[in-house]
Amino acid sequence: MNFIQDLRYTIRMMAKRPGFTIIAALTLALGIGANSAIFSAVNAILLKPLPFPESQQLVDLSETFKDGYGSVSVPYYEDWKNQNTVFTGISAYQFSSFNLASADTPLRVPGIRVSANYFEVLGVKAALGRAFLPSEDVAGNERVVVIGDDLWRRNFAADPGIVNRQIAVNGQNYTVVGVMPREMSSLYRTVQMWAPLVFPEQDRTNRGDHKYLVIGRQARRDSRAGPGTDERHRAATRSAIQKWSRYPANSD
Repeated sequence: MNFIQDLRYTIRMMAKRPGFTIIAALTLALGIGANSAIFSAVNAILLKPLPFPESQQLVDLSETFKDGYGSVSVPYYEDWKNQNTVFTGISAYQFSSFNLASADTPLRVPGIRVSANYFEVLGVKAALGRAFLPSEDVAGNERVVVIGDDLWRRNFAADPGIVNRQIAVNGQNYTVVGVMPREMSSLYRTVQMWAPLVFPEQDRTNRGDHKYLVIGRQARRDSRAGPGTDERHRAATRSAIQKWSRYPANSD
């Protein structure tokens, strides 16, 4: 009974002071909305796992410097690949953008240039067509692209015949070899085009030119190996990365 009396009293007080009631309601609404938005962002970025197979095995690899860590030079990336014993795959990538010619106006498409095994490392298969072949991140073979689900639906009317069609990208003809599933947007929301990453010759010998990002997939541990396997696996990974970093030039 006391609850009903309190509720009636509260309603009477709110009716007597409508200005205060409106301000209080708006303040509560804004606070709840802000908290919901922050949680949604944190959940999507930090808490919710990526929609890739065994996504907990994916790691970013960076060079270490005197004042921190950052992007990677081509020689270090090549060393890591050649000396790798703890990853099933290592792939380099670089954010870019592409000019896509269309019937109306040219479209600027956010994208990434990637090593040929990029999608294999992520564990993602094309929804249509295929991903890149090992020979397609080599100079002369790189005029192929994979497009995102949103771009395929928005600009190509979800045409299943898009695979093997030529489109004009950056003023040159590229062949669409595949369409990625919608889940790829959860990694980088705006990215809708991928092209092979071909390293310029001058980058291949310059350890001081740090401008590439690298992702790796850790080898799956043997569940039969017994207790302590996870820690030994992590220790092996740390040891390998520390060994890779032992170059005098890596102190820029």
